[in-house]
Order: sequence, then C-alpha cells, then structure tokens
Amino acid sequence: MKKRLELQPEMTNVLALDNPQAYRCRVVGYVLERSLLIIEVTSQDESFYAIFPEVHYYGGIFLWQGATLRTASRDEQFEYMLEQSIVASVGMLYIFEAADCTVNVLGGDWIAIFEDLPDRFKSL
Repeated sequence: MKKRLELQPEMTNVLALDNPQAYRCRVVGYVLERSLLIIEVTSQDESFYAIFPEVHYYGGIFLWQGATLRTASRDEQFEYMLEQSIVASVGMLYIFEAADCTVNVLGGDWIAIFEDLPDRFKSL
C-alpha cells in the first residue's frame, strides 16, 4: 500500500494532485463480500488505484475525465442521502467533480492508495 488517507468532512483535493483534470478515472472492480470499490486513476505520467471501503452507494458513470475529489460536509451528505433515499450509517460522501459529470461514493472514512493493483483484486 502506498498510503492510507484518513479523511474528514469538507476536504478538497483529497488525492493531492497538482493537476487533477489531467487524470482519467475508471471503475475497475467491486469486491462484494468486502464492499470495496476500486478506481484506477491515470495520467500520462502516473497511474495508481484508489480503494474505497464499506461502500453503500455509488452514483455515477464508470469512466470519466478529472480526478478532483472532495469530501462532502455533513449537511451536504445528509441532504444527498435524503434525495437518494439512502438509509446507511457510513463515514463519508466522496464527490468526484469531473469535467462533464459528478460521481458520488458513499463509504467509509478512509481511502487506500496503491501504486499497483494488489494481486487479490486482479481477477475482478
């Protein structure tokens, strides 16, 4: 694991990228028995995987341009859960703000970042 990001509400540029719009994001897997969502993040110069734990809801497309990732405020998360009729007690609402869309992930309060996809996920 490259790093584990412990997150709080209302964080911006969660992935700490200098030019997040230069990155492309693609959902590459979901581990049902562990509720893990795996997103590949790539640019011309870099590639890594962001793994979201305890995912209860995913709203968005599976391939998009732009890796601007932020965490919602508690009020914004509550409003989103009401709008989507989501009943869950989870840690965080993550919002990818891409050029042409918004992708929402409702999951745990941390993200694991890997430079290479761990072998246990390669068969997904």
